Amino acid sequence: MQRDEQGRPVAILETNNDVTERKRTEEALREREGRIRRLVESNVIGVHFWELSGGLTEANDAFLRTVGYSRQDLLSGNVDWASMTPPEYRAADARAIEELAQTGTFRPYEKEYVRKDGERVAVLVAGAAFEGSSEQGVSFILDLTERKAAEAERERLGQRLRQAEKMEAIGRLAGGIAHDFNNILGAILGYGEMTQKALGEGNGVRRYVDQVMQAGARGKGLVERILAFSRSGVSERVPVHVQSVIEEALQILAASLLPQVRLEKRLDVGDTAMVGDATQLHQVAMNLYTNALQAMQDGGVLTVVLDRESVTERRLLSHGTLLPGPYVHLSVSDTGSGIPPAVLERMFDPFFTTKGIGDGTGLGLSLVHGIVADFGGAIDVTTQAGAGTTFTVWLPAAGETPRLLAEPVGELPQGNGETVMIVDDQRSLVALAEETLAVLGYEPAGFDSSVAALQAFRAEPQRYDLVLTDETMPDLSGVELAREIRRLRPDLPIVLMSGYSGAQLTGRARAIGVAEVLRKPLVRRDIAEALGRALRPNMVAATK
Repeated sequence: MQRDEQGRPVAILETNNDVTERKRTEEALREREGRIRRLVESNVIGVHFWELSGGLTEANDAFLRTVGYSRQDLLSGNVDWASMTPPEYRAADARAIEELAQTGTFRPYEKEYVRKDGERVAVLVAGAAFEGSSEQGVSFILDLTERKAAEAERERLGQRLRQAEKMEAIGRLAGGIAHDFNNILGAILGYGEMTQKALGEGNGVRRYVDQVMQAGARGKGLVERILAFSRSGVSERVPVHVQSVIEEALQILAASLLPQVRLEKRLDVGDTAMVGDATQLHQVAMNLYTNALQAMQDGGVLTVVLDRESVTERRLLSHGTLLPGPYVHLSVSDTGSGIPPAVLERMFDPFFTTKGIGDGTGLGLSLVHGIVADFGGAIDVTTQAGAGTTFTVWLPAAGETPRLLAEPVGELPQGNGETVMIVDDQRSLVALAEETLAVLGYEPAGFDSSVAALQAFRAEPQRYDLVLTDETMPDLSGVELAREIRRLRPDLPIVLMSGYSGAQLTGRARAIGVAEVLRKPLVRRDIAEALGRALRPNMVAATK
């Protein structure tokens, strides 16, 4: 027998080495088996074993949970596992089997399974055949439900961002155009009003001027809608008695209802208030009413419901999200033909309209969307082909406020020869204001340059009793001019006028002592009442 240097039999050493190696191999196999078992039992990755001829032979809980079947379903042999793959993904499965036959594995690809409950679930699938066989193997399935939901949310947020950027750009363009048109319209309405007064009732030419004024009024309304669209977020916010605004809009609507349209209403919010702008809320209501009526050209039922509701958890609507809190909601329903999907997708886009050329501006619903978003609300739209549509506007409620009563209209306040500096870069508007103020009893001094006006004021600061200035002008804006003037005369009343009047401009103006901020285009009453309020302390002092 062969022995080693210490005299031990060599055969015994070889046997011991074999045992040690076998133990190492068994330990490695057990460790690998443990890793495979942990993978199979994972709650994250679905695993199933298959035979090409017989379908699934075993699966872990994660896979069964993904497809909605139980282990009993699996073991019963009554499930047609091939039917879990929708027809449009079977070609991808066939390519995976072909790749499996050639390489022993197939690369990951996305597909869907039809769950037991009929719902579809998106998954990522990869797999391999067992060594030495292309007829048996294992597949690994990752449920993509959460990933797909996150991708959809990112896409939705991206669309909102792109929409917001588009709306901002269009708003700036629309605001610039409207501002210029406002100045032109101001001259038309101002001189038209003076012509009406000069002609008097019964004059043959008066009816022509009346038509001009009516067209101008419609133009003024259009400009206000464009400016409201472009002034996102800058309107003055005060408590608004919601029900009175909705009732007022309904009264205007009722006067023009066709006989074949029946109005049903339920307004039940009492003195509930919201923080916002009453004029903008009125615009929202009128646009929704008009939109509903246009959907019922052949008649139907218009239903208006105003109610309150407390939202207890975050709620996703078709156009916006509600956070928990109290809300007042206005629902406007029609019995028209419903909204087609292509229109439903674009109906809040600015300048999008289904009307013919000249019949609509496409600003109505985009204006509604912008105002509601500014108020912190949301819109829900439900529609059914042949059954009609319901728009529901949700607005945050803010306690209660008393109903405001309309003030009676009296005679226009008159001046007493006070000298008023008028500043506007449009010469036609300066001339118009000079004539208007002269009729009201003031001594006007007009300037079409803010720099020239400031130079004249510095030369004779005590000459003027009030300054009436436009805001948007080259060189010095109205606010900048007012600041320079009040450095010389801190007590001088200043009235600012602008097509962009709102909370931000009002705040800047009031901070430097401006008495009033008026929205252009102005009519005589606007000017007379504003100057009367601004000059009242001086007039009272003069009589003492």
